[in-house]
Amino acid sequence: MSSVLLLVLLADLAILSPSSSEEPLAFFRVALSLLLIAFLPGFCAVRLLYPKGGLEGMEVIGYSVMISLFVSPSVALLMGALPTGFGTVENPAPLLFALSTVTAIMAVAAFVRCGKS
Repeated sequence: MSSVLLLVLLADLAILSPSSSEEPLAFFRVALSLLLIAFLPGFCAVRLLYPKGGLEGMEVIGYSVMISLFVSPSVALLMGALPTGFGTVENPAPLLFALSTVTAIMAVAAFVRCGKS
């Protein structure tokens, strides 16, 4: 799970870094953003639900994407209900912080649960 936390940190740094029109940096920003939104929250949830790895590789990927596509909009919906809102295109920090926090909490919980079982 430490690799998940590292990917979350890299995605946060890539998204919050000043914009660059250089192709490799833009590619990494988009790739890490998609990974943070569409895979990592679900992957942590799958590892939390199935600590002993009772699923095969394609099942883990499929469940991870499906759960992430539920968790990410749910976090955005909850952020939209707050008085501060969920940020703007120019300032994605509040939504990014919320999604990263949810992912990190699930990663730590999955790590603890896998360690105990």
